[in-house]
Amino acid sequence: MKARRFFAFVAATTMLFAGWGCLNPDSGAGLDTTTEAQITVTPSTIATTLEGTTEQLHIASNAAWVISCDQTDVVISTLVGAGDATITVQIPQVSAARNFDIKFTATKQITVAGIPVPSNDEAVVSVSQNPSGVDMNDYAYYEDCGDDVDKNDEGYWPYVDQFTAWNPKGSAAANVAYTGKSASVRASGGNYQPTDNAVGVSGQPYVFLNKVPVEAYFVIENLTVTGATNYTFTFNVSCQNGYSGTPTFATVDGSLVHLELGYDGENWDAVDCTFVENGGNGWYAATAEFKTAADATKLYARFSYEAPASNGGGRFDDFKLVEGGNGAELAPEAPVVTETTIANIKSAGDYTVKNAWVVATYANGCLLTDNSGAYILAYNPTVKPAVGEVVNIEGAVSAYAGLLQFGAGAVVTKTGETKTVTHPTAEVMDGAKLDAYLGAPVIKYVEYSGVLAINSGKYYNITVPGASSAQGSVSYPNDDMKSTLTSLDGKGIKVVGYFIGVSSGKYANTMAVSVEAAEVEIPDTPDTPDTPEVPEIPEGGTALEITTASVTAGVPDITTNNYGSQNVTNYSTFLTWDVYAACKVCLPQAGNNYANAGCLQMQGNTDAAKQGRIGNVAATPKRITKVIVESWNEKYTPNFNLALGTEQVVGTAVPTNMIAAASMTTASEVVGNLTKYVSTYEVTSGDYNYFAIYKNTSGAFYFTKIRVEYAE
Repeated sequence: MKARRFFAFVAATTMLFAGWGCLNPDSGAGLDTTTEAQITVTPSTIATTLEGTTEQLHIASNAAWVISCDQTDVVISTLVGAGDATITVQIPQVSAARNFDIKFTATKQITVAGIPVPSNDEAVVSVSQNPSGVDMNDYAYYEDCGDDVDKNDEGYWPYVDQFTAWNPKGSAAANVAYTGKSASVRASGGNYQPTDNAVGVSGQPYVFLNKVPVEAYFVIENLTVTGATNYTFTFNVSCQNGYSGTPTFATVDGSLVHLELGYDGENWDAVDCTFVENGGNGWYAATAEFKTAADATKLYARFSYEAPASNGGGRFDDFKLVEGGNGAELAPEAPVVTETTIANIKSAGDYTVKNAWVVATYANGCLLTDNSGAYILAYNPTVKPAVGEVVNIEGAVSAYAGLLQFGAGAVVTKTGETKTVTHPTAEVMDGAKLDAYLGAPVIKYVEYSGVLAINSGKYYNITVPGASSAQGSVSYPNDDMKSTLTSLDGKGIKVVGYFIGVSSGKYANTMAVSVEAAEVEIPDTPDTPDTPEVPEIPEGGTALEITTASVTAGVPDITTNNYGSQNVTNYSTFLTWDVYAACKVCLPQAGNNYANAGCLQMQGNTDAAKQGRIGNVAATPKRITKVIVESWNEKYTPNFNLALGTEQVVGTAVPTNMIAAASMTTASEVVGNLTKYVSTYEVTSGDYNYFAIYKNTSGAFYFTKIRVEYAE
C-alpha cells in the first residue's frame, strides 16, 4: 500500500485565518505537533469470496483520523479515532463481484516557523470480493479490448488478428497474441452497453462471436504463467438470443459459453465457469479456477459461444488472469480425430482424410477429392500442394459459406504420389441458375460469363446477364491469374472452375481453373420511373460550393488516410479546414477507387467528438433552399446525415436547434468500379443559414461535391 501524504504551509496570516474555519481546532489534540501527519493501515488489501468476511485492520498513526467507504452495506466498528488502533470491518454476502476502497484520512495541526498549519495523510485499503476470493486488482494479465474501433473501408468490423488497438497489461502479457475464427472486434452501440451498476465491464469495444463453437472462437495466446500454481480467470460476457427492433438477451450459463485452456493451442481442457449477472443488457461476470501443470510456462485460452438463434451474438470483454483460487489441475487432451472419406464428412469436427488429391488451387488453399467422389475445400492449410498431388490432411472441419471445409491450420502431408486430374463436364450457369445456387450451395464444376468488376484491387466480381441478385466471384486468384483478370476489368469474361460456397448472400464464390475474355451481351435495362435520372450538379449562382479541388487547393497538405491510425479528434491525421472550421475530413488511401475518383473521406462514429463533419462558418446571405451532395461507394448506399439550423456547428456535437433532413431524393449510376450518388434535399420551410453534413455511424463516407443553394 502506498500512502498519499500532503502538507500545506500558508505564509500569510490573513490567508491562514481566512481558511482555518474548515478545520476542526481539536484535530490531533494531544498528539505531537512537530511532525507531519502520518497513517498506515495493514493489511493494505482484502480479498474475499461472495459470502463475505470479517477482517481486522491495524492502524498506525500520529494524528486524528476518519474512515470512509462508499459501500453502505460494509460495517466498520468505528469511523473516527486518533493514534494507533485496531478496527473491525464486516463485509457482507453479495450476489455479484465488486471492488471498492476503504479510505483512511489523518489530520493534525503542526507548527511551521511558529505558525499552525494543517497536515494530512491518507491510506487506502483495496477490497476485492469475487467468487474465488482472490485479489482481482493484483492481476497478472488484463485486456479491456482497447478504447475504440472502426469498420474498415468495406464496412466490416476488423477480425481479432487485424485489430491493432489491443490493450494488454500485466506481467503475463509480454508475449500475448490474439487469434480466432469468425471473431471480430466491434462496438454495437447503446443497446449492448453494460449498465452503470455493472462491475468491471469497460463496455465497447469487445470481442464478438456469432456462430456455434466449432465455427467461431477467440483465442488468447502465450500468456506467461508459473508451473504448479493456482489461477483464477475472469471475463464478462453478454449473449444476444434474438432481435426485433431491439435485442433480447439470454441467461448465460455453461451451455452457451465455453472456456477451454491449454498449453500449446492444440490440446484443450474444458473448464467450468460460474456466471453471475453483472448489470443490465445481458452482461454476466464469469469466473474459472484452475491449477497449472508443474512444467507449464505459457497458457492459451479459447472462448466460444453456442448461439441459441441465427441472429444471436456473444460479446466478450475484460479478460483477467490473477494468481490464486482452488481449481483442479488442467489436463488438456488432443481432440478426437476421426479417419474417414470426404463423402462421410457430414458435420463439423476433427477429421483425417488419407490419399486425397488436389483438383484445383487458389491463393489461400486447395480443393480436394478422394475415391468417394466428393469434394472439400482446405482453407490455408499448413502446406499448399499442387494440382494432382496426393496428400493426407488432418484438422478441424467447420461450416463456412454454406459448406463444410478444413479450416486454417489443417495439417497437409504429401505422400509423394500424383494423379492426373480430369475435370467433369462444366455445368453452364445462366443468371437464373446463379440465383438458384444462392439457396442451395454445393461444390460443383461450372462455367459462366459476365462483366468483370474489380473492387479495391481484391474483389473480382462478375455480373451475369439475367441474374437478379447473384454475382459470380473469383476467390483469391493465384498470382498467374491476377494479371489476366486485371486486363479484363470492366470487360466480358468467361470463368470456368469450382463453386465453393456463397458469401454475403449474393456472391457465388469460385475457385477458378481458367478465365478468358468473352463476348457478353448485357440486355438493355428498361427505364424505370421510380429511378430518377442522375442530375448534373449546376455551378455558380447563389450557392455555397464545396469540391475536392476547392478543399485541396485551400489546404494543399491535407492528410492522406492510412486506415487504422487515423482519429478525427487528432488533427495531425484529420483536416480541420479553416474555411469550414467544423470540417473533419481526409484524403482516401492513394491508389484506391475513391482516390481515383477524387473523393474526400469523412469517417463516421457514434461518438459525436469523433465524427467526420463539414459545415459553414459564415451564414449564407439568405435562407438555404436546397442542398445537393455527390458521393460515391463500391458496395453500399452512402449513409450520412444532413442538418440545417440557425447557428454554426461548433465543438463536438450538432447543436440542438439543428434539424435532421426529413427526406432526400437520391439518384445513382455505375461509373467504373464505383456507384455515383446524387442526393438532393429541397428546403421548403425554415429560415436556415447554416448546414452540417456529418456521419454518426461507423464506416466511411466519400464525396466530391456539396452545393448549398440559398435564396436570391
